[in-house]
Amino acid sequence: MSDAVLFGNGIGNFVLATPFLQNLTAPHIFMRADDPRITAIRSLSLWPVHAVVPGHITSVIFDRVFQLWAAPDMPEVRGMERIAQPKRDWRLGPHEADVYLSLLPKSRRLPTQIRSERVALPAHKRPIIALANGSHPEWMTKRYPHEYFVRLATMLVDRLDAQLAFLGRDEHERKLGDNICRQLGDRCWNYAARLSAAATAGVLQHCALAVTNDTALMHVADAQNVPIVAIWGWTNWHKNHPYNTGGHRVQCDSGGCRHFPCFRTPAQNRCRDNLCLQSLQPERVFETVLRLWPEVKK
Repeated sequence: MSDAVLFGNGIGNFVLATPFLQNLTAPHIFMRADDPRITAIRSLSLWPVHAVVPGHITSVIFDRVFQLWAAPDMPEVRGMERIAQPKRDWRLGPHEADVYLSLLPKSRRLPTQIRSERVALPAHKRPIIALANGSHPEWMTKRYPHEYFVRLATMLVDRLDAQLAFLGRDEHERKLGDNICRQLGDRCWNYAARLSAAATAGVLQHCALAVTNDTALMHVADAQNVPIVAIWGWTNWHKNHPYNTGGHRVQCDSGGCRHFPCFRTPAQNRCRDNLCLQSLQPERVFETVLRLWPEVKK
């Protein structure tokens, strides 16, 4: 038996789909060739990821074709049985990884797994904390305020004597990492927009802790079983929390926004000032890290 999986969602969503993929028989993943996330997902995937050009008809026939949530229909990929994931109310849960698994009646609940590349880091003697503050441009309000993130990084170095590794995928994240590294010098390494997704996973293997917002790299860190402190805003923790480790959430309040939490509501795409995350001061995030630090730095 061979299975095809149609995928069109984010990188973090792909990591959360890996327990489902592990339950399939020799799965092949199909994405639209023009999907900007396909390179990163190929880098992380333990299974073949194929680019589909609309109008190109494949001669391969699969036993089953699974169309995951948010995946575009790809009539080019054919199968004896077609299983489409039903639409759900994502504001309520359950966890996304379990929703994928529900497509298979006899599935096993396995940990998320990804491919990583070995990365040599500069010589150092301090425990490393990974930092990530990214998101797709359409979800910019998931990012922690820039100036707060800089203050948090400074506390991690000054008060915990940690080495920082800033991670990310795009130029916005690279600029934030550059800003932090200018202030902290060689106590911060900026890898944002400089490594493949699998190499970024390789950096995380060296880390004692990851401090992230709700971003794909939170799930990449979790797949490496790195303890996580998650800076959480208006999105759904029950749907998207780290699947392997559970993570440690630092939740903001509304900050005075009457729409909070706005996940999957019309107000989500109208936000311009990010009031909720502005209500979460860096000192609160640092307190959570401080409680975990004696254990994770070993």
